[in-house]
Amino acid sequence: MASWKKHFSAVPSQTRLNQKLSQSSGAGGTSAGSGAKYSSYLPEVYSGAPNRVERYIQYEQMDLDSEISKGLDVLADYSVQNYEPGEPPFQLIYNDTMTETEIKILKDMLKQWCKINRWQQRLWRSFRNVLKYGDQIFIRDPETFKLIWIDPTKVEKIIVNED
Repeated sequence: MASWKKHFSAVPSQTRLNQKLSQSSGAGGTSAGSGAKYSSYLPEVYSGAPNRVERYIQYEQMDLDSEISKGLDVLADYSVQNYEPGEPPFQLIYNDTMTETEIKILKDMLKQWCKINRWQQRLWRSFRNVLKYGDQIFIRDPETFKLIWIDPTKVEKIIVNED
């Protein structure tokens, strides 16, 4: 009976390859990596990359798979439902009673904010990227109040000025 090991071989990642090279050049030659703890490297695969940027690269590679990409597209399609033309893609839900004037002002400001930030065009892609990466980063221009999308792989740290 043939075993599955004859047909499949593990391809070591760059970090595991470096670990093996450093272990073989070190004294003793004992297997002291995470492979010694487990019978396979599967727990490392499930835990993912420890660095945020490495995880983003891993998510990009996963998105290249046609089934994962189609799944993200379907989720985004059903989550970002169609709305009436000229209406904002967001709704305001009021917990307290409000006057008609307050409601009109809030709805007008929401429409203006959506128009400035072009949410009708950006919402689907932004939502899909939130599903893929887990977050999206925008910076608000203080003069125009426009949200500027920032590539999350280029963000090293965020400093918030609360003033």
